[in-house]
Amino acid sequence: MDKHICPVCSKEFEKKVYKTTQAVYCSPTCAYKGRGLGITKRTIFRPYNCYRKPLKTCAICQEEFVYSKKSQKYCSRKCFEISHKKAMSGSNNPAYKNGSSFLKPGWRGNDWETVRLEVYKRDKFVCQDCGVKCISKRDYKQNTSRIIQCHHIKNYDGRNNTKDNLVTLCLSCHLKRHNKI
Repeated sequence: MDKHICPVCSKEFEKKVYKTTQAVYCSPTCAYKGRGLGITKRTIFRPYNCYRKPLKTCAICQEEFVYSKKSQKYCSRKCFEISHKKAMSGSNNPAYKNGSSFLKPGWRGNDWETVRLEVYKRDKFVCQDCGVKCISKRDYKQNTSRIIQCHHIKNYDGRNNTKDNLVTLCLSCHLKRHNKI
């Protein structure tokens, strides 16, 4: 046993020391105080791996973002949809047949899904005629009249998919607007 003097409380004590690289304390309490006072500094033999991913720039909006996959090119789903719309429009689309697909009665434009969801969120998924909370097609079990629909106030002519021209309705109110009930 060797004799030592505690650098914190100056008490003399005996202790067998295996490592002489750091200060020797009489108790764990003095050791914590010694670290707090800066008498003993922690030495790191193997430094931590502090690797941070570099930021990428979005190909559409030019904003920087932290990516989750190395192949990720866009900062958000919205930017991806804008790029996909450009890439799949016209003759680039594998289903393109001389523009005849645009003449189908159910086609509402390339951004229809995004615009429709924004209208639903604006109206809080509530029918604007009867005030009932609407449900999606997947969630209905018994009451099919509450299925959510997006209605064009002025008939769709190929360009008027603006939020001002769209309104959220339930299925029964949508059918009433088109005089089918």
